[in-house]
Amino acid sequence: MRIKLLTMFLLTAMLGFGQLTLESDSLYKEFNPSTHNDDMVIHNSFIATNVPATVKWEIYDINVPSSWTNDIIICDWTTCHPITVDSMSNPVVNTKSKTLEIHFINDNNIGLGTAKLLLYDLADSVATYKIITFVADVKEGVGIKENFQNETSIFPNPATANIFLNYSGNEEIEKIEIYNIIGKKVKEINNVSEKNNINVSNFNKGMYIIKVFGTNEKLFYTESFVKK
Repeated sequence: MRIKLLTMFLLTAMLGFGQLTLESDSLYKEFNPSTHNDDMVIHNSFIATNVPATVKWEIYDINVPSSWTNDIIICDWTTCHPITVDSMSNPVVNTKSKTLEIHFINDNNIGLGTAKLLLYDLADSVATYKIITFVADVKEGVGIKENFQNETSIFPNPATANIFLNYSGNEEIEKIEIYNIIGKKVKEINNVSEKNNINVSNFNKGMYIIKVFGTNEKLFYTESFVKK
């Protein structure tokens, strides 16, 4: 368990009017242990109404079972970060929705994982201070995914040469990004012909995260896979 203590200055910010509009202050999802190949993903999004801005997130609290292999992976609207990165500031230049997501790596074990992020605009932290709670409840016989997750899948996983994207939804795929486990973007796909058949043969062995974006850079699918 990791807890980031807040100063009294930030605690008073809870009373301020926000200029960051969240999809939800708290998200709860139930998963089966085998869901997402042991990668439990929960999305949230926000809109900054006063742009351009620099928005910062900080780890406020993490509590996951000891049987899970990793605390969390945090993916913000620019890249993905391992647990060793406990805060990050990124620019927001328009009022398009920006995505935050938490990856809970459960190593095929049941349990309850909770992560809380502190989010605020550096220029106006008092007015924009938010705490976002992500809860992943992994238990036998349960598998709840978001609608877009139900419409999208990748195979094979693990992969050796190519990943195939199976998508049955109506959202137009605008681009695909792939990140390695330390958050470095290793591939971006804008070519329509490659979106359903992605060549990963030159990737190093290990875990990667694929992110699929729709119109206006809306993230609607994320998944981890292993390159053999």
